[in-house]
Amino acid sequence: MKHTAGILLALSLLLTAAPIFGAAAPAVPSSTTTRWVNGGIAVDLVVERVSPIPSNSTGPLHAGETVRIRFTLTDATAAPLTALSPGAWVDPVQNPGAPTSESACTARIATFVGGGTLSDPALNLNSYVVATLNDDATLSVLDPVGGFGGTRLLTMVPLPAPAEDWVLTADQTRLYAALPTAGEAVLIDTASWTVTQHIPVPGAARVALEPGEQRLWVLSDKLTAIDLSTGRSTPVAVGPGPHRIAFTSDGRKAYVINTADSTVSVVDTGTLREVKHLPLGHPPSAIALSPLARAAYIASAADGTVTILDTEHDTVGATLTAEQGLGEIRFAPGGRYAVLLNPEKDLAHILDAAAQRIVQTGKVEKEPDQVVFSDTIAYIRHRGSENVLMIPLGKIGEEGQPLPVGDFPGGRAAFGAGIKPSVADGFVQVPGMSAMLIANPADRTIYFYKEGMAAPMGELENRPRAPRAVLAIDRSLREKSPGVYETTAVLPRAGQFDLAFFLPAPRLVHCFPLRVEPKPGTTTAPIRQVAIEPLLDGLPGGHLTAGVPAILRARLTDRATGQPITGVSDLNVALVATGTNWSLHQTAIARADGVYELPFQVPAAGVYYVYFTSPSLGLGIQGKPTLVLASAKGEGPR
Repeated sequence: MKHTAGILLALSLLLTAAPIFGAAAPAVPSSTTTRWVNGGIAVDLVVERVSPIPSNSTGPLHAGETVRIRFTLTDATAAPLTALSPGAWVDPVQNPGAPTSESACTARIATFVGGGTLSDPALNLNSYVVATLNDDATLSVLDPVGGFGGTRLLTMVPLPAPAEDWVLTADQTRLYAALPTAGEAVLIDTASWTVTQHIPVPGAARVALEPGEQRLWVLSDKLTAIDLSTGRSTPVAVGPGPHRIAFTSDGRKAYVINTADSTVSVVDTGTLREVKHLPLGHPPSAIALSPLARAAYIASAADGTVTILDTEHDTVGATLTAEQGLGEIRFAPGGRYAVLLNPEKDLAHILDAAAQRIVQTGKVEKEPDQVVFSDTIAYIRHRGSENVLMIPLGKIGEEGQPLPVGDFPGGRAAFGAGIKPSVADGFVQVPGMSAMLIANPADRTIYFYKEGMAAPMGELENRPRAPRAVLAIDRSLREKSPGVYETTAVLPRAGQFDLAFFLPAPRLVHCFPLRVEPKPGTTTAPIRQVAIEPLLDGLPGGHLTAGVPAILRARLTDRATGQPITGVSDLNVALVATGTNWSLHQTAIARADGVYELPFQVPAAGVYYVYFTSPSLGLGIQGKPTLVLASAKGEGPR
């Protein structure tokens, strides 16, 4: 990841220099500012709860609450420091009762950046996670930051039914998904990855957020608008569906194509009323708006026409003619050029909104069905091929010239082989990188492609589930306004933490104290830094063999004191077989001197990830296994 790589490089320089010291900061209470000043640079930290929001939102922070973490950076003149790349981590203090020195803070950050099984912080605020919309009634959340390859499952989100579409809010804290067979849309909190709201909408097939995100629009055979501040659902009277929807950039108008009666409805989003109902003369299949041209472009698969609708006066204008079978149409960044696909004829067109005509056409792979843009490239997915077509955006628009294309393999099987992709995007740009994540449902894998390469550089397995769509949820500190960098997170279990802040240039390091109280009505033991030492003496002959009983042992010690941790009754062990659906979840048995053991045997040869979790010790799955075991073939169970 580019952001983390930059932190690693800068930190390597920092560790060879003298540490920078600043004034000590008090513990950070809820919704108040803590200031730290060094060398004329002020760092103001605010940690404020997002949810749940009680009547008294200024009280202490509690375990499990979703919070917004905000750093404001200014210079000696109070001018904001912009375009920086700060990093931050939250982890239990190593020496309770004493402030963390800058040298100790620097050393701790070095372990976070360097990685390793025992160096995962309680919260990493410099990462992103990958979410997949699966073929079953689940979403997967995967961790790509520690490196691609194999299973890196963080959590699963069970749903009442399979999802068909989803949409993410601009701040990436809420994810809405459409569940057609359940007759509802659901709201998923992306910090806790839990379903927090069920919105009944019969036949919900697609979801869209209007600009400003005041309302969620749910498309089925009908159209429903949900006010996100009140939760009120309002049916919107338009023509018969199925529907597609597009909004003006100010969000004041929505354009809804009505397939069954070959019309388009213009909806006032303030009154939720149809203000115009315009005939098209042919059944529409897709719609896209160009703010630059102030026009909507409506494609028809039936006769190969593209109708241009003036969005200032809401009148039907010119009609462009292509060929039967038109499908998806989307505008590239800037709003001048659109890519128009034809999955029946295996064609891609470039439509120039300034010239109001199709200026380039090219033959592509079999059944192109989706186009997604990075900052510089249009990526085209094909149902009938595993190849991904790339069109450099800087080279399009030269009328009559061949379409400039390149390609790379997006997996081993065609994207539409066996499992239908979702209507949601199957490709997404990696936050902060010139790279893409490619969901191939037939391969049950997410591929990582870096622009300029001939093939993907890595992959994330999602087996046994098929990823029909993919999202990248950015957890890093992002600049929301000049000099203001923030992100959201779920607070870990109660205790005293360091919120470690690192700025590569100008070079600053500081650990802010952060106290998290137990959830109301609960108590908790003090957090201990736990070291887990796997012991492999329980494997016959020192090897793991399929079908042969074995014992997995591990010793737990307190890293602060070096003393064994005994009497833990909730130490759970999870063994997960990569590439299969097999897993084992069982509580370990406590023995003497902090040693815990688990009798087990694996069913087949393969690679097995071992995770240790304990609510009482604050141990959770951080994406990296504690241990990786390889099993050889055996003679079967004895």
